[in-house]
Amino acid sequence: MIGIFPSSKNCVAFGTKLAIAGLVLIILLDAVSNYKYWNRITLTSSTGSVYNELSIRGALQTKVYNNQRLLLGEESRPIMYTYYTPAATDMTNEANMELLEAWKKAWHDAGWEPVILNEVHARGLPEFDALMDLIVDPTTIGTYNMACYIRWIAMAAVDGGFMSDYDTFPLNHFLRHGRELPFAGQLTIWERHVPCLVSGNGSEYFRMAKKKIGRS
Repeated sequence: MIGIFPSSKNCVAFGTKLAIAGLVLIILLDAVSNYKYWNRITLTSSTGSVYNELSIRGALQTKVYNNQRLLLGEESRPIMYTYYTPAATDMTNEANMELLEAWKKAWHDAGWEPVILNEVHARGLPEFDALMDLIVDPTTIGTYNMACYIRWIAMAAVDGGFMSDYDTFPLNHFLRHGRELPFAGQLTIWERHVPCLVSGNGSEYFRMAKKKIGRS
């Protein structure tokens, strides 16, 4: 009967290949499903096409990337978030896109996984509408200041972590801080009084969002 049935070693190897192929298929189907979902959202959005593309990539980036690293058996990178939405500034949309790409490359090269948040993510927080209702007159704030406020809500929606402005680049080995939140997740501003680099857990970002509109 020798040679009729495959050896146990061959069976194990075939089973491993089959499992990997199945995982790859699941990842691809999941990515396509998510892309279609976010594409439906952005196609009905009133914002510009550049921002729509950014919304799709930002929403899918973390999930697809972590699935890929799981497949390869690699340790996930710590995430560095930033927040972007078109706002009234001196910079053009094209200049903002170039700066965002430079920000992504710099943090990725430093060992982090850069993720761009926007208002879509912020609206995922159940308290989003309640917080926005507390703002007396949003029209007096301006789009830039409103974006500076909503970013705290977006960080609460993703349960906290590290956040930097997209014009803040890593110039030294900051990666050692990224594996877990320093100071037991308390809100920490790493650049003195300027919140261009911040860390904290989700409840701390939510607390800051409430304090910024005078609610403790």
